[in-house]
Formats: sequence, structure tokens, C-alpha cells
Amino acid sequence: MRPASGREVVSAAEEAVWLSDRPADPRVVALIARLDGHADLRRLQAAVAALLRAQQRLASRPAAGLFARRWEWEPVSVGGERVIVASGGALQVAAVVERLRTAVAGLRAGLGVGVVQQAEHDTVVLVVHHALSDGAGALKLLAELLGRGAWAVRAPTPEPALADPAVAADPAPRPSVPGRRLALPQAPSRLAPKLGETGQMGYGCQLTTRNPVRAGSSAGPATTNDLLVASTARAVEQWNASQDGATGRVVVNMPVNTQPVLDRTSGVGNATGQAVITVDELERARDAVLAAVVRQTRQVKTGREGHVAPAERVVGALQWLPARLRARLLRALARRVAPVLMPTITVSNVGRTDALFGGGSGAAAGAGAGQPPVQALWFLTTAGMPQGLTVTAASLRGTLHLAVSYSRELFDDDAGRYFLDLVASGIDELAEQADVSR
Repeated sequence: MRPASGREVVSAAEEAVWLSDRPADPRVVALIARLDGHADLRRLQAAVAALLRAQQRLASRPAAGLFARRWEWEPVSVGGERVIVASGGALQVAAVVERLRTAVAGLRAGLGVGVVQQAEHDTVVLVVHHALSDGAGALKLLAELLGRGAWAVRAPTPEPALADPAVAADPAPRPSVPGRRLALPQAPSRLAPKLGETGQMGYGCQLTTRNPVRAGSSAGPATTNDLLVASTARAVEQWNASQDGATGRVVVNMPVNTQPVLDRTSGVGNATGQAVITVDELERARDAVLAAVVRQTRQVKTGREGHVAPAERVVGALQWLPARLRARLLRALARRVAPVLMPTITVSNVGRTDALFGGGSGAAAGAGAGQPPVQALWFLTTAGMPQGLTVTAASLRGTLHLAVSYSRELFDDDAGRYFLDLVASGIDELAEQADVSR
């Protein structure tokens, strides 16, 4: 139901995400789509402008009167819808993701789009604030964006390499952070920090792919998502051991998509619930991590576990307070409870994306099926400290696309690559121990 103003009301889930942001550290969802050809920049610019007109929430931010109890989405003026363009490889992809992430801070803009040009192909990057959309919604937005013909193949136009102060290749040095772990009573385990000599602010990311997961011969069906969660829990312990650190209870936050992507009528809206998977030291010692994960994910699927995030529950319980007072209270509370309640790590899998991007392996095949010619697709989310790390996955034409996104307060790029290798190799190892069902 809309208020008298006619604007959409901010849901409890959207309010919880928005209020959990630090001013310069927005929670975002990102998609990285490697095309079989090159993007048409003129058409892409027009497609972004059309998307913002069609999805007005992408150019809105929460607003409330002095004593109003509900936030409403208020349209804002978004500066020129310029698409960020850079040239180079994986390092430039990470830099574009970071630049777009900072652009949506404070919901100054809800959506950012970039292109990384290379000789053989272009990579399109889409970043959206998590208060406006979740992973499934972002997939719809990307499909709509590319479906407007923005992927028409052409020879790339040379562009200067991206050089943004927030993600410059040679940042100003900052004081070294010693290897430390939070050890608050009953707090989840934390990853041991590993920083370079001159650490950067912001986030980095690493990407890889894996062949289709093959089933082993032992009993006990497991899904690809189970393997992903279990291998990540093991990777936390392996990483901490490599840094001479101990690991206690590993708490994995697992977003649960409550509305399948093909059921979405719009790419805007957050329909993601939350489930928590825990793995203790005894289960890891007995090599029973996968069994523990399978048992808990079955409970999630059968509805015996709630999918509502704790922050969303708190926001819902405080709806009787004026919205502005509620925001002050919840932001202050979040700062105090994050060290204890924030999980060890987040693992998120958007699943198969073939229905949107799987038309074919080549540009002609994809275009012929009426779908953009996406060759590879990665999904990313961010998480602030003290968690600082997310592991994400997407599947396209049977290939699993894995990514890690990490705060530079936690990891440098070498540590990020190593942790991703631990997760990927763990999936291969665990797949030999279980019958895998898709």
C-alpha cells in the first residue's frame, strides 16, 4: 500500500540493509559479464538512461518527514548517466567494480555501469546498491540492459586506462595493521588479516571458474551450494592455520532467494532472506563438515529455520518509532553488536543463469536466441568489517563461476587469490565424497 504521497514505502528488509551501511562503505551487488564480442558504448549509454527511466527506484533514496514512521523512496536527480570505460585486464575489472561501488555510496546513485575493453572481448560491470536489489534482481537488470542491444559487436574504441584516486595503482601508504583477530566471548571466528606493505582502502576481488561438479560414489546427496558452503568453512580454518591462528565456531551467512529470478517482474526489490550455517571445531576435526552443512541446509529448505535476517526483525519490531529516530538508534546499535553478531563469512550462490544468458557460447548463437552473448558471468557482494569477505557463485552453461570479494582492511590481493584457491580446491575434494544433485 502506497502512502498519500504516492511514493513506494521502504520495506523492512531494504531499511535494514540501508541502515547497516557505513557512509563510505555501501553494501552492493555486482555482476561481471564477459562478452563474446565488444560493447557498443553509444547504445550502452542509451540503455542505461532508458533503464533509469523505466526503473525509477534506481534513482531514489529513502526520505521521511520529521515524525513519519515509514521511510519512502524519494526520487533524486542523478548526474549524467556516463558509463565508466577502462582498458586492461582483471586488475581493471576490480578497479571498475570499486569505483562503481563508491559511486553508489549513500545512494547518491542506485546503479553504476562500467566497461573494461580488451582486444578479444569487453567485460560489462553492473553494480547496484543492495538496498535496491539483490542478486536475482541484479541478473534481471543486467539482462534488460544488455537486451537493449548494447552488446552489438564492433571494433573497440581505445580508451585511457582508468586512474581513479580511490583505486589508484600506487596508493599512499598507511600504517601497517598487525595480524589480529577478534576474540570476544561467544563471537564467531574471524579470518586472520593479511595485508600488503602498503594496504589500500576499499575492496578487491578475485575470479575463477570450475568445471561442472561431478558426483562421487559415497552416500548422502549434496547440492553444489552445500559443497560451496562446506569448502568455504574449511577454507577459513585452513587460512587461519596458514597464519598461525586458531579457528573456533565458523558461522556462514547464506542468503536465501525467496523469489526465483524468472518470477521477477522487476529487477528492483530485495527478496532475499537469510539462513545461518554453523560448523564447529569437532565437526571439522571429524571431517564431517559436509554432513553438518547438508543437515542444516535441509532444515532451511523445509522451512524449519526462519529466513528473515535478524536486522530485518529488529527493524520490523521498531516500526512504531519515528523513522529518523529509528535510524539513529539502529545505526548506533549496529556499531556495537557487529563484532559479536556479524558472521564469519557470507556465501551466496545465484544459481543457474542460462535462462537469461545461456543462448549460446558464441556471439552469433547468443544473438540468434535473442539473448546477449555472455561468455562468462561472475556475481559479487560486499561485507564490511569485522567480516570483510564474501564468497559468491553463479553457474552459466554448466560452468561454476566463483569469486571472492574482500575488504582491503582484511586481505591484500595475494591473500584473496590464495583464499579463492582454497575454496575452489575444496569443492573439487568434497565432490569426490558425496553424490551431488543440482
